[in-house]
Order: sequence, then C-alpha cells, then structure tokens
Amino acid sequence: MTEASESRNAFAGRLALIVAVSGILIAVVGILALQILSVRTERASQEALHAVAEQAGRRLAAYIAQQKQLLRALAGAVSGTSDRGRRRRSMRRASARWRSSTRIRPP
Repeated sequence: MTEASESRNAFAGRLALIVAVSGILIAVVGILALQILSVRTERASQEALHAVAEQAGRRLAAYIAQQKQLLRALAGAVSGTSDRGRRRRSMRRASARWRSSTRIRPP
C-alpha cells in the first residue's frame, strides 16, 4: 500500500468516527428534548386540572349557600316568622357569591 492510500484510509476512518459521534450526540439531545417536553406537558395538564377543580369548588360552595338560603326561607315560611332584614343580607351575600363563582376564568 502506498502512503497516499494509507493517508486516505486514515482520513476516511476519522471522518466515519466524527459522523458516528455526531449521530450519537444528536440522539442524546433528542432524548433530552423529549423528556423535557413530557415533563412540561404533564405540569401544564396538572395546572389546568387544578384550575378546573378550584372553579368547580367555588360553584359548589355557591350552590350550597343558595340551598341553605332556600332552606332558611322555607323554614321561616313554615314557622310563620318574618326575618326580612337577615334574609335580605343573606340574599345579597349569596347573590354576590353566585355571581363571582359563575364567571368563566381562563385555565
């Protein structure tokens, strides 16, 4: 073998090594990118679920407050007593809670 062919073979070997190492580095970077994307997606899903749960909790609390108000009104009607002042205040509070709980909030 001549010196030129040995030099060419050595150059081809080094070039093949550089290509192989580059491929491995690209694969490692791809795997890391997929892992980061997975973690971020899971976190975003959990935050959205938390926001929906909070909104549902607020709506449920408003519904329960309205039901309590209705129960008090029925009890007052059945007993024949009039408690207009307390009922008005309670209705205002329940109405304000209901309005604030039914607003659509972005997740």
